[in-house]
Amino acid sequence: MQCKQCGNNAIVILGGHPLCIDCFYKFKKIQQMEDRNYMQEMNHIMDMAEFTVGMPGILPRYNIQPQQPIHINKPFNFNNINISNSVVGALNLGEAKKIDVSIEMFKNSDNNEIIEPLKEFTEAVINEQKLNKELKNEILEQLSFLSSQANLSDNQKVKRSIVKPVFLRIKEAINLVPALLGLWEKLQPLFEKLF
Repeated sequence: MQCKQCGNNAIVILGGHPLCIDCFYKFKKIQQMEDRNYMQEMNHIMDMAEFTVGMPGILPRYNIQPQQPIHINKPFNFNNINISNSVVGALNLGEAKKIDVSIEMFKNSDNNEIIEPLKEFTEAVINEQKLNKELKNEILEQLSFLSSQANLSDNQKVKRSIVKPVFLRIKEAINLVPALLGLWEKLQPLFEKLF
């Protein structure tokens, strides 16, 4: 079952709509914020009512606790890519899922040599502490684009001149992370062979 919002694997059905862990998390956070707003509004109404009659402190109030984050304690697994719980909320899991699907397609098309380097690089980007979430998501989008294009037939693929800037942008984004750079230098030639 796929999430109605982003296409990831669904874990829960909410109002007849399947949702993945990330979209369900966002829903719960929004619900939590709305509940706090309602309680604050009710407390304000009680304050105004007491002020109007000149009798402060007689009506009950909601005790609003500081917001506590919702923690996810299980790793998030696709068929091929493993995503740990600490990064789930910060990632565009839709792009990670597309890469995972592309890896399955590589398996079916006998392009096995790219599978392990793509998996390793994707997981390394996801888990890299030196990259902020925007940069991680940008790299995932670019990897998703490259891997989905590489799986198309030759007459459907974009031209090589279009993917060259994507290769350069990924290298530029990871330039200060030697471990990622080493993995990318193994993966890029494998991608280039497919275009």
